[in-house]
Amino acid sequence: MAFIRPAILNLEKRLREPARHIQVVLGPRQVGKTTGVRQVMDRWKGSSIYDTADLPLPPTSQWVENAWMRARVDWQTSKKPVLLALDEVQKVPRWSETVKRFWDEDRHERRDIRPVLLGSSAVLVAAGLAESLAGRFETNHLGHWDYEEMRDAFRYDLDTFLFHGGSPGAATLVGPFQRTSSWGRVSTSRCS
Repeated sequence: MAFIRPAILNLEKRLREPARHIQVVLGPRQVGKTTGVRQVMDRWKGSSIYDTADLPLPPTSQWVENAWMRARVDWQTSKKPVLLALDEVQKVPRWSETVKRFWDEDRHERRDIRPVLLGSSAVLVAAGLAESLAGRFETNHLGHWDYEEMRDAFRYDLDTFLFHGGSPGAATLVGPFQRTSSWGRVSTSRCS
């Protein structure tokens, strides 16, 4: 998709500034957090690393360490800012303590790693942010798409938006009434 959400453009702007904060992207599932961060990574001039904790079994804090160490190797090689995106970070036990340790070490050693933490559970991410990362992060909220975004990205008119809402994942299904009108509904008719 060529459309880039305004909130993602704002995130990209923040990431291009001198690194002062960890960027945290929060929002419900299926609103474009991962897609948006990958768009930023595609446009990033330099090294970028993406990893996800959305696995069958939740990874340990070693997962964060491994990804961060890869970013440090890239920075050591290039001496240019490295974008590090960790998706669904709330699934990792003690993730915030690990992120804090690496962030603080990098600030002290003047390594330019630019972390982006993505999470679909604002409550779980917020708990980790409050525990360990106070003063070290900025939040970027991505909610459901508004009318202007759906119009520009999917050519929705107002009636289509009012009927179907701001779900980009379902936008490709808009058209046949029978298919879209049954989303999330359980049939009460008897099976023959």
